[in-house]
Amino acid sequence: MTSIFNGIGVNTLIIGPGLAIRSPVRVATTVHGALATAYEPASVVDGVSLMADDRILLKNQFDPVDNGIYVVQNSGAPIRSEDLLIGYSASSLSVTIREGTVNRQTTWVCTSIVGSDIVGTDNLTWLRAGGKDTT
Repeated sequence: MTSIFNGIGVNTLIIGPGLAIRSPVRVATTVHGALATAYEPASVVDGVSLMADDRILLKNQFDPVDNGIYVVQNSGAPIRSEDLLIGYSASSLSVTIREGTVNRQTTWVCTSIVGSDIVGTDNLTWLRAGGKDTT
């Protein structure tokens, strides 16, 4: 999901010293799910039935290397979102959750430190911004 700013495609907005905001996701996890099967269309995450092309934040994976922003596919495992692919740095990224029973209208920030924040290589930790982490 890319927005247009001055005719240029924008997936990230930089706010303040080092905080990068990604395009919103539809829903975020509250518990671990099997990457290969738990995030297919009609699967339910935080009370929301997933559809193909939904952007989702996985933040509760047993292996935190698997945490990040994904896109639901027609079947099988979701794929990494184009704005947070394997090899990208995730430190200080922020994403807002649009729907969900628990995470609706919350914002989450990747708190993994620079140098230990590479998608697909390092453990990614996401914490709720401004408020108590309820998951």
